[in-house]
Amino acid sequence: MRPPALRRALAPALRLTRGHAGCSNPHHHHPPTPSSSSASSAAPAHTHHSHSHSHTPTHAHVHSSAAAQTPSALPHRTPGAALNVPTTAGGPHESAAYCASLVQRLDPDAWLTSYFWPKRERDWWFAIRAFNALEERNRRSSLRLQHMNKLLLRDTLLPRAPGGHTRASLKLYSPLTDNLQLELHQVTTTVSQPAIAAMRLQFWRDALSAIYSDNKPVPQHPVAIALAEMRKARPVMKYYLSQMIEVRAKTLSLPPASPSLEEYITTYSPLAGALLQGPLPILLAPSDAGTSHIAHTLSHVANLLAVTTLLRGMPQLAAKRQLAIPSDVLASHGVVEEQVFRAGAEASGLKDAVFQIATRGMDELITARTDLKSDNGKVVPAQTMPLFLAAVPAERYLQRLEAADFDVFSQELQKADWKLAPKIWWTYQTGKL
Repeated sequence: MRPPALRRALAPALRLTRGHAGCSNPHHHHPPTPSSSSASSAAPAHTHHSHSHSHTPTHAHVHSSAAAQTPSALPHRTPGAALNVPTTAGGPHESAAYCASLVQRLDPDAWLTSYFWPKRERDWWFAIRAFNALEERNRRSSLRLQHMNKLLLRDTLLPRAPGGHTRASLKLYSPLTDNLQLELHQVTTTVSQPAIAAMRLQFWRDALSAIYSDNKPVPQHPVAIALAEMRKARPVMKYYLSQMIEVRAKTLSLPPASPSLEEYITTYSPLAGALLQGPLPILLAPSDAGTSHIAHTLSHVANLLAVTTLLRGMPQLAAKRQLAIPSDVLASHGVVEEQVFRAGAEASGLKDAVFQIATRGMDELITARTDLKSDNGKVVPAQTMPLFLAAVPAERYLQRLEAADFDVFSQELQKADWKLAPKIWWTYQTGKL
């Protein structure tokens, strides 16, 4: 038996673990949305002290409050399954609820860290994360449908366009193949080809222009409304929100593999940087003396996130016979793409290539920690700590990757990390990256 004081201190982390580590026990309930009173009491945002008994709901209270909810409000999931949270929860008149449910479904790592944001600021942060989640979903849908177009033309008896060129055939038959894809893969988004993807990106460009204008009506989209409310309350720069659009617009037409690891980081880290430095004014006034130092440290965390995104996406790309490892890393370890597609992790030199990339990510984390040494390793100002929690899932992935002998295809890496929620909680409590 744990001492009562220890049980009370660990209660918030245990609740997060039960809700997000793939638990299928019918007696365990997912935490309510962060806008509820239990979430705000589970993780006060402005203190680093252990939670008192008055702030920790009892076991009976959790079950009684859960019983009052409808089954759809407290969804369950099996290990490895996506969170069954409808993205349409809320609407133009409930923009905060819409953004929260969207993040919970599409960005579970960010959802876990949300419990440690101040209640009011959390809604504005959700607006930025929901904006990012929407754009990422659009980009992935566009790439997936483009790939399926090519497969359907290659593996079916559709006649080729005059001259037999694949590009001309895609243009000729894209409406037909798009309909087939909707049936086969149940793609619910409307992004079916690059032209439509470009239209949606332009919609958000126009939406940002309206949000940051004093005389243009804001589109009646819940994310746009939430961003407009955030802009009225905090001086979040339009530049960072635009970065989320422009980086995706640029990378949509790029090949999966960059020429070099440095070029990959240069191309993709601005997206992670926008997600970290963009919300900084929500927690810290731009005039604060610590702003520039915190922003510099966050830039190293952004590089870490870019590297882990590259590694985590490799299995999905390999399933489509695409390899995202930068060309210079492949060449230095003698990795042959076709061998990777056939042999997976056993391909010659692949684990060494993955090790090199993972090492670069850890170097960025070490550099970020070095930046904080002057304050005994703690994040100062302390109110910016929620932003640094994004490094915890990335570090946990690299640690699990090392335990799997740098096998990015390991099934262990596809499982939910039950240690992640307690680790996020502990990192917040210590105030150290």
